[in-house]
Amino acid sequence: MACPQKGLVLSDKINLKGYRVVELYMDNCTGCVNCALVCPDSAITVYREKKAKAV
Repeated sequence: MACPQKGLVLSDKINLKGYRVVELYMDNCTGCVNCALVCPDSAITVYREKKAKAV
């Protein structure tokens, strides 16, 4: 699995071209960049932002 935090998941829905799309769950993303490293089309760019600390 490319995303150990399950931030990217294949959707059950199929788009007009017949492909399952990828859904992003930002709350799970840690910015580890694994998705960008394994993306065959280099279509993923990761921009890291600091998350607000829980109070």
